[in-house]
Amino acid sequence: MSLPDRAVPARFALLFAAQFAAVGVLMPFLPAVLAGHGLTPGQIAVVLATGSAVRLLAAPAVGRGADGLGDARTILVLAAALATGTITGFAWAPGLGLPAYGALIALAVLHAMVSAPVVPLSDALCLGASRSLRFDYGRVRSAGSASYIAAAIGAGLAVQYAGPVVVIWLAAGCFLLTALAARGLPPLPAGGGGRRGFAAPFADPAFRCILPLSALIQGSHALYYGFSTLHWTAAGLSPAVIGLLWGRGW
Repeated sequence: MSLPDRAVPARFALLFAAQFAAVGVLMPFLPAVLAGHGLTPGQIAVVLATGSAVRLLAAPAVGRGADGLGDARTILVLAAALATGTITGFAWAPGLGLPAYGALIALAVLHAMVSAPVVPLSDALCLGASRSLRFDYGRVRSAGSASYIAAAIGAGLAVQYAGPVVVIWLAAGCFLLTALAARGLPPLPAGGGGRRGFAAPFADPAFRCILPLSALIQGSHALYYGFSTLHWTAAGLSPAVIGLLWGRGW
């Protein structure tokens, strides 16, 4: 192994911190970027929902491919590097002379396809490493939660002084750092091991029960994720306060 065992948890903590910082700047303020490009609330909802639908399909498909290739780390590096590029499209695509709505839907599809495997592959690699090297996966992954909070608060301050589009460039930097952090990991097996296919979990009655419950919980968040920032902005709250609210809510 190229790294001392004690350095591996720190590398994973950096990996999670980088990727959840990207989430922390995008989740609160991407809807404001879309609104700034002239999209209506209905169009914003379609763009966000399209990205979510693509991630739902892309993440397990890419994970399955990573299992087949046996090189999850390289796929993770590539996914984060591609996400670095695709996210920047949300800043400049409407300036290409194309209809903003169509361009942003296409970008949402493309970005969701390449970014979808970043968190699942990171989790799989970290779980595998935690089992073989015997470190606390939960404590390492908590670096992502702390990073999200800090990023949401920092993004609010940045938006207040530079406008919503600044979060696109901040997110690009976070995805780039994610790719670099993933590149610095040692070659380790992912923590999965199951190769029975996408339908295999549905054979477990407990999974069939918990799946709709999880869907309802996540669905209840959708309105908040998509429109709380726009609502609070219309109510007169500053971006800095909105960032604080997002950080506090996490």
